[in-house]
Amino acid sequence: MKILFVNNQIKEDYMSDMVFHGGKSVFGKDFYEIYRNHYMYDDFEGKQSLYGRGFTIYCKIPSQLYNPMPGSVIDLIENKFFDKIIYPSIWRCADYFELVKKVYNKKDIIFIDGEDEEDRIQKDVVGQGRYFKREYNKKIDGVYPINFGIPEELVLDKIKDKEKLISDIVPNFKYKYVFENEDEYYNEYSKSWFAHTSKKGGWDCMRHYEIMMNGCIPIFDNLENCPSNTLTNLPKKEIIKFSNEKKTNLEQNQFILEYTKNNLTTKNIIHNVI
Repeated sequence: MKILFVNNQIKEDYMSDMVFHGGKSVFGKDFYEIYRNHYMYDDFEGKQSLYGRGFTIYCKIPSQLYNPMPGSVIDLIENKFFDKIIYPSIWRCADYFELVKKVYNKKDIIFIDGEDEEDRIQKDVVGQGRYFKREYNKKIDGVYPINFGIPEELVLDKIKDKEKLISDIVPNFKYKYVFENEDEYYNEYSKSWFAHTSKKGGWDCMRHYEIMMNGCIPIFDNLENCPSNTLTNLPKKEIIKFSNEKKTNLEQNQFILEYTKNNLTTKNIIHNVI
C-alpha cells in the first residue's frame, strides 16, 4: 500500500507528527511526504530546539526510510499512484484536494483534525472522506475520534523497581517539570507508582502516554468529566479507579503498561485511520 501524507509546512504538530511516525513505522518507504519532515528523522540536528525539547516523538525515524516523491505530485495523484491520501492537519493544509476528490474514492481520503477546540469542524470536507477529530464532544455524522500515541519502541518491556508513590513531576509547576535529558525524564516516571497529569490545551496530552509507557499510573484531574468521544482509547475507568485508591499494586501498573503496548502507540493510530 502506498500512502501520500499531504504536508505543506514543516513545523511541529503533535497529532500530525504521530500520524507520520505511525505511517513510517508501518509502511516505511511506501509512506510518502510531499515535503521532507526533517525533524522526524534521526539525522536532524537541533532536537533541543523542538517543542518539548524534542522528547518522545521527534528524531526517531531512521533517515534511510525517507523516500523522495517519484515524480510530480499532480501526475502521481492523477494516475492514482497512491492507494490512500492523508491530510494530517486539515485546518492547515488542504493542498491538491480539488484534484484528489475527483480522482479518489471517499473511503481512500483521510482527514485528521488534531486541534484543541472541541467540536470545531472543518465542515467543507466532512463527508468527502473519513474525518478524524481529537477533541470531540458532540457526536457528528461522518466524524470519528482519534487519540495521541507514542512510539512502540519507547514502551518499557517490564515494570521497573518503584522508589516513590507519586512522581515529583507536577504539571504547571515548572520547577518540578523541566528535564534536559529524555532518559532522566522517563526514569522519573518509571520509578514512581503514580504521576500527576491533567487537561492541557485539550484533554489529550503527550504526558498521559509518557507516564503510561513507563509503567506508571496517571492521576488525571477531572478525567470523569472528559467527553465520551474524546480519549476513546484511554482506559478511563481503570485510571480513575487506580488513581483514587492509590494502592501500590504491581498488577495495576502491569495492566497500564500492557494496555499501552497494545493500544496506545503510533502504529495503533495509523492502523485505526487506514
